[in-house]
Amino acid sequence: MTFKKYPSIERFGHEDNKDIFLSNEDTIVIEEKVDGGNGCFWQEEDGIHFGSRNRDLTLEKDTKMFAGRQIQLREHLQELETNEIKLNPDYMYYCFSEDTEILTNNGWKYFNNLNKNTIYLTFNKEENKLEYQKANKLFIYDYNGIMHNIEQSTISLLVTPNHRVLFDYAGQKRKSNWRVREIKDLPKYDIKIPSASIFNGKENINQDFLRILAWVITEGHIKPNKVIAITQSADVNFENVMHIRKLMNKLNFTYNYNNKDFEIDKENSSKIIKYLDEKIHQIPKNLLSLNTENLKILFEELMRGDGHINKKYPSNMNYATKSEILRDQVQELCVKIGLRSCYKLLSNKWGKWFSIQINGKNYCSIRRKDIKEVKYNGKIWCPSTKNGFVIIRRKGKISISGNCEWMEKHTINYTSAPFIIGIDIRLKRAINSEGFGLFLGRESREQEFNRLKIENVPLIWRGTVKEIKEKPIRDFIPKSKYFDGFAEGIVIKNYNRKHPHENYQLYAKLVRDEFKEDNKAVFGNVKNKHSDTSKIIEEFCTEARVRKGILKLTKEEGLKLELKLMAKLPTMITKDILKEEFNTIYDKYKFIDFKEMKQLIPKICLRVLREEIENEPK
Repeated sequence: MTFKKYPSIERFGHEDNKDIFLSNEDTIVIEEKVDGGNGCFWQEEDGIHFGSRNRDLTLEKDTKMFAGRQIQLREHLQELETNEIKLNPDYMYYCFSEDTEILTNNGWKYFNNLNKNTIYLTFNKEENKLEYQKANKLFIYDYNGIMHNIEQSTISLLVTPNHRVLFDYAGQKRKSNWRVREIKDLPKYDIKIPSASIFNGKENINQDFLRILAWVITEGHIKPNKVIAITQSADVNFENVMHIRKLMNKLNFTYNYNNKDFEIDKENSSKIIKYLDEKIHQIPKNLLSLNTENLKILFEELMRGDGHINKKYPSNMNYATKSEILRDQVQELCVKIGLRSCYKLLSNKWGKWFSIQINGKNYCSIRRKDIKEVKYNGKIWCPSTKNGFVIIRRKGKISISGNCEWMEKHTINYTSAPFIIGIDIRLKRAINSEGFGLFLGRESREQEFNRLKIENVPLIWRGTVKEIKEKPIRDFIPKSKYFDGFAEGIVIKNYNRKHPHENYQLYAKLVRDEFKEDNKAVFGNVKNKHSDTSKIIEEFCTEARVRKGILKLTKEEGLKLELKLMAKLPTMITKDILKEEFNTIYDKYKFIDFKEMKQLIPKICLRVLREEIENEPK
């Protein structure tokens, strides 16, 4: 079956759901699409269970605030907790361990030093940059259960099973394409997790003065007569001495050099002391808010003073300091210029110091076998930010990680909705085993929710596929039961037909374009289904071309027929289309959106690859 046979399907269903109207005798159920936070009811031998999972429950009357549901699910479902409903709390948290720190506009903080006014450094995945944001909410719980733990030389992570992890596949030479999964669902092969990105602040400064400030921070001291002295021996570091002398001259500083110390004149010393707020061995907050170019200059000068660069492997660096404050600030600086860092406390007969290992990569490589399940009993916590990703540190090792999810408020205000609306009940929670994961039919589910005194999502229409084809699908969108206006859309359910690749029935949704336009903060721009790029892909990214690519990878390159081929297949198909069809594309079309192409071609490749794997002779 193709979209051409039933063209209306492309307006609301994902391609994997195109078989929803395949059989005229199948029964179709159409329900109102109601938005909110999601959780899951499922049925076991001992009764109905509840946890936070998939699209089976709606709450939060007028926002898509997935973080907010965590505490409110507990509060409101505990009212329903009976012999029939058993809460599964390990699926209701998306949190960090209590010994995890988070990076804020005031440095690294533990959860007990956070409040509603804290501003967090967050990662914007779409634009691949760091931004400061306030949290919409901060969640702190007591927790006794399973946590997932990663312990390696460059990363330490201890989070709940449903915690969202940003990752990409290891071994890729291309620019990282960060993906998101819950840690318990990470792929079964090696991955990489980001640990730094780029911050471009608005603060600016004279670059020569910035370099002098860095030297004061690393090698400066205040003499009794209140002048700044920068220690640097001409016998040992002649190049540094000439470099500092050049900076002084460019700034028109008056200074004396005695082969050991640069003594800066009193006027400019006072200027420096005031700029550093008399804390001359710390990086002031405004310097950590500079633009990217100046942040890199600051790092370069700090490394000249107290750093070491491996001559054989220059991307491996080390910075040494006795100061905890400066240690934390140098790591923050590394995060903001795309450098991975972690620290250790070292000691010898002369004392203790922090050794910060710095690497030119902005990610940590993870062996899948190093992700362990461990028992945990203590506080767990997490903020909820708009960008959805924060910078955390545990045991001196930094990573970018998901936080409690948040989506923008949309325009619908569900004024008359109950707090909980029952949408579906799974037969069992485990959706990957045969017979598990299927949804109860509408009538059986209604009976269960009625017994539990939970309102069922409104039924709009029930009939056969043959009947639904006789009228425009958009005509089914009704006035909402829960506010004065049309519903945001409808959900179409075919309980008779199973998804071709997954173990659940076929569902699809249709959302009003007017609703999408009003809620671009949630949905983004309404996609043009007839764009040049989609036409190019429809014409040239054929199943035959994808199968030919699979054959080449398996027969010519000797790779195994498995989902791991997705690491190469979409790129191969894209290059093949651009190479073989360039003249036709150039003559026939005006515009190619490569971002759209990168989104659509992998979906087709994945569908065809799964079909090939399923059809492979056993």
